[in-house]
Amino acid sequence: MINNTLNYLLAQKSDLLLTFSDQTSGISTYIHGGGTVAGDGFPLPKAGHLLRIDCWDGSTLHSGDGSVELAQGDRISVYAQVNGSYYDVYVRVNGINSELHAASVPLSAPLMVTVHIVLGL
Repeated sequence: MINNTLNYLLAQKSDLLLTFSDQTSGISTYIHGGGTVAGDGFPLPKAGHLLRIDCWDGSTLHSGDGSVELAQGDRISVYAQVNGSYYDVYVRVNGINSELHAASVPLSAPLMVTVHIVLGL
């Protein structure tokens, strides 16, 4: 038997993957998003939750997960912040670091980052 309530709920959410990439140079910087634009964020079309960041440095995958509530219109960006001899790569919401980050990413590495968001929850 089909559970219509479950099917309805599943249809109300959608997964969104935002991708960012850049060749870092050892300073704190925004990572380029779509269209090679770096800045304080891409606006979200509706509310949801920020669930995960995956950051590939060319040899190692660095990840972080959690659940950060997002409102419609919140701006999402990725920021590599120098922390000693490494980067901590943060997902920023409206220009402010969220709790979601990938730690101990090597300085001056080519970074490819994926941010996983579920919209409509």
